[in-house]
Amino acid sequence: MKIALIHDFLDIYYSEQENRTIESHHNRVIGSITSALEELGHEVELVEANSQLREHLIKIEPQFAFNYSLRKDKKSQLALAPLQLEQLKIPYSGCSPQVCISAFNKYKTKLILQNAGVATSKYCLITDCHEIRIPHFLTFPIFIKPITGGCSLGINERNLVYSQESCEKVVKEVIEKNHQPVLIEQYLPGREFTVGILGNNPPRLLPIREFIFDSNLTNHVPFRCFQTKMKHGGNEKAICPAWLSKKEEESIRNLALNAFQAVGCRDYARIDIRCDMEGSPYVIEINALPSLIPQKSSFAIMARIAGIPFKDLIREILLYASMRYDISFEHIPSRPIQMPDYQIARYALNRSFETYSTEDYQAKQ
Repeated sequence: MKIALIHDFLDIYYSEQENRTIESHHNRVIGSITSALEELGHEVELVEANSQLREHLIKIEPQFAFNYSLRKDKKSQLALAPLQLEQLKIPYSGCSPQVCISAFNKYKTKLILQNAGVATSKYCLITDCHEIRIPHFLTFPIFIKPITGGCSLGINERNLVYSQESCEKVVKEVIEKNHQPVLIEQYLPGREFTVGILGNNPPRLLPIREFIFDSNLTNHVPFRCFQTKMKHGGNEKAICPAWLSKKEEESIRNLALNAFQAVGCRDYARIDIRCDMEGSPYVIEINALPSLIPQKSSFAIMARIAGIPFKDLIREILLYASMRYDISFEHIPSRPIQMPDYQIARYALNRSFETYSTEDYQAKQ
């Protein structure tokens, strides 16, 4: 099958070093998906989501598209690639034109979750760095981040602020550097998790992954930021599956599933969740098109722990998407997603799980 892999060209908004890091990560994602598709026997055409996208698609005549683009069409304010794919009646993976934009915009995501009654941290939007008014329902410390962007761009150790003075300074810096409004959220000091969801009717939840903020690795930064996530080889410690009671796990899984459905995600997505001091979970972000790199990206790691190798993961994303179009070209294996008993037992024996990263664990298998 001829598949168009649609991706975004990179904006030059950041420092030279940041741009190199982002470009390298982007190329790894696209290269990983391409390799998996080719191993599955497909012919892959790389297509940039630019002003020539429509003409390019008409020229190459793909039978299917794996969409990895979130670029907005300025005229319609919808996601360019899925919009044009629908106009050309080309089946594709991932979210609809509207959902791609809504999920990528953290402020719009918050509004949708709030209206749907899905727990998310309190927040406000700041569009002008000269008019910063913190509403009474937000109390310091608070967290500041750009409303769009992946890979924790625009987030560093300074984004957690403890006073009005530091808030005004950081808001100005983030707006000026990222050329966009900022979201101010109530800081949640508890544990942080990410939940991968695969499929549609019904969606299947992958094992929950928890990020461990080891002060020696994160320079005492208690949250994910660009430096720890993208630099120094991705210097993050995480554990999968997370060590949770049945009640905690059920609460997090239900919250993730409700968020997935409220926003309108489909085929696959990753839901980021953080807890407050009492352990109550809240959705902080939704990744409608999460990074896909074998043995590195969270979604691929969670899938591997669930018994789904990377090539099979890409196959299943394609197949779940194709089922929405009644395209039947391959059977989806009906295996359940669960941890093998010996892996669960091994984690139960290692209660000091904070000392293990996911990569450490996988290396021991």
